[in-house]
Amino acid sequence: PAGRILAREYRATQKELAAAQSGLAEARAMREVVLEQRKGAELIAERVRAGSGDFLLFNYARTVLDQHGLTERARLQERVAPPKLSLITIDLNGISLEELIALMSALQDGKHLVSMELLSSLEAAKDKKGLNCSISLVAPDPDRLSRLP
Repeated sequence: PAGRILAREYRATQKELAAAQSGLAEARAMREVVLEQRKGAELIAERVRAGSGDFLLFNYARTVLDQHGLTERARLQERVAPPKLSLITIDLNGISLEELIALMSALQDGKHLVSMELLSSLEAAKDKKGLNCSISLVAPDPDRLSRLP
């Protein structure tokens, strides 16, 4: 009987040890996720701080549109944005898929943190020459960031 009790206790201890090791592995995995998220947040904050204080998303988008020869086929609108953000919509008419991809790449590849919030429409142009689309872009507004707590 003493051998059975010891064997049962040994198995129980082994199960507890396995559960503890599993919990430790989960905790380590969670720690890695938290550290990665923190690192990402720090990179975003760094990029926002690096942007110039006079950055305006509207003007930035207009400049990129000019550089890509799309000014004639684009309409820019500022939209009401959540606190600390700038939000614009760009309506594009008769552009090619290649032009759209190049534009999006250029808008998001600068030194400023700009992200596409929404592609609300993408359709063939009525004259079958290119695409019509509407894109909403969002970026931190350094001016608003400095004024709000």
